Amino acid sequence: MNYSQKQHGINTPDERVETAVLLAAGLGRRIQPISQWKPKCLIEAGGFTLLECTIRALEFAGIKKLIIVTGHLAEQIDSFIKSMDHNLTIHTIHNSKFASTNNVYSLWLAGKELNEPFLLLESDLIYDTQALKEFVIPDRIALDLYKPELHSGTTANLSKNGFIQELLSGTVSEEKKGDYKTVNICSLSVHSWELLRKKIEKCIKKNDVNLFYEQAIGELISEKSVSLKMVDFSAVWWDEIDSISDLKRVTENIESRLLRTGT
Repeated sequence: MNYSQKQHGINTPDERVETAVLLAAGLGRRIQPISQWKPKCLIEAGGFTLLECTIRALEFAGIKKLIIVTGHLAEQIDSFIKSMDHNLTIHTIHNSKFASTNNVYSLWLAGKELNEPFLLLESDLIYDTQALKEFVIPDRIALDLYKPELHSGTTANLSKNGFIQELLSGTVSEEKKGDYKTVNICSLSVHSWELLRKKIEKCIKKNDVNLFYEQAIGELISEKSVSLKMVDFSAVWWDEIDSISDLKRVTENIESRLLRTGT
């Protein structure tokens, strides 16, 4: 498949995504002291852990297999998976260097077992059960309208036909931020993953293990090697729990949603 085909969203029939990778190795320093005794993905919001919410959304989307890269308090994640009733084939990979590496290293570890298109997620997210259904198509990326009072991290700008033109990560001044905020959910084709894998392998060999994988994806987009189409999350309920204040906001939002629906 060439770049022109990918720009028009053309995928081969065997490219349907049935595998997901969840990055859950981090220490969660910004949400201490909670993360001192439980990993971020086992934090509860509205009576459910983030991991349970993710698994239910993956099941709804038709995902069959889940690879979880664990690190901090990995044994708790293993125990939770065994105790939970679900329909996924779940396999964990332990990142023993979780305290000194970033998510590019965790993705590199998972990549040793990936030969198929997959959905890539981070473990501190919460969203509607239906939120992941469009990611069975590879080379899609979730974006929300950028709200400076709420969002931080990587932003993006789009072409007229809905493909990412650039990812802006790292230290970027407010006036140079993109129009959209990345949600840290994307699906990758075999072709895109092969290019990304080669790029992150170069980082690992140079011991650049404290990078974010979005930086590598951004480079591939700038090089016009990879093309990712937007999945619009501006009307999707989602949030990221990175701090105590985030958890308070999410819990209040869930309670408000339950009151509105009467459930």
